[in-house]
Amino acid sequence: MFVSFEDDPTVQLQNQFVPFPLSKLVFGFANGWALNDDIGEKTIFFPASSIKKAYRELAATGKEPRGAGFWVVEEEGAHGVNYAKDLKSILGGDKSVMEER
Repeated sequence: MFVSFEDDPTVQLQNQFVPFPLSKLVFGFANGWALNDDIGEKTIFFPASSIKKAYRELAATGKEPRGAGFWVVEEEGAHGVNYAKDLKSILGGDKSVMEER
């Protein structure tokens, strides 16, 4: 992974590639609040079905991430998005089909 350390001069490091195995990666997602039209272009929302598909495809190659999470927990359930349940299903290997949200 290429890190642009020089973008923050206080770090006092040169830009460089940093080894980062997928086994250490945890995906973070913006849940229902990201569907708010007032947010602008700062965030992107991924429906649980897309997360599940990507996770399964990575797992099939032996490169699944370490885990997944979401932020702004008080927004759980906003706009019908329930990532706590959905991510448990994805990471726990639940074979049920999640609907597109």
